[in-house]
Amino acid sequence: EKFVYKIGLIGFLSEYKGIDIAIKALHNLNKSKTHKYILSILGTGDKDKYYSLAKKFEVIDYIEIKTLPAGYPVINWLDTLDIYIQPSKTEGLPRGLIEAMSRALPAIGTNAGGIPELIEDKYIIKKGDYKKLSYIIEKILLNKYVYNTISAKNFEKAKEYDNTILNRKRYEFYKN
Repeated sequence: EKFVYKIGLIGFLSEYKGIDIAIKALHNLNKSKTHKYILSILGTGDKDKYYSLAKKFEVIDYIEIKTLPAGYPVINWLDTLDIYIQPSKTEGLPRGLIEAMSRALPAIGTNAGGIPELIEDKYIIKKGDYKKLSYIIEKILLNKYVYNTISAKNFEKAKEYDNTILNRKRYEFYKN
């Protein structure tokens, strides 16, 4: 029996979110003899397009796309994940990534928008680099020490972005 890992991604189902990259990485990962990887996507939009892409890359059995109301349902979903990815091609400051980090999840993202200010350089991939994405996912998941270190770092980092701090920063900004 293979060991199952669950990878999560939050984003509107559009090319900007790099869901195609996630699917290609998933295909790479599921060549593994010992592990099985599932990609769970939270987002609205054209699901069929991505289900057919998953079919093309032979990972249709390893992918789920769903929509959840904000708040606790999303938190509960995040808590079922092993790792979070944000392979976006363009991005602002991704709320989903911050929420994932606040649940102490390791995260990998691209060098788009505000992503690099949230996660360490070594967990940043170039846009479109699904090979490196799958490589880093395995590197993190198969090493308990690395996993726990990133989890703790991300949990601390997310605190900087929690509302009280953001509100204080905004207040200072407007006051100036």
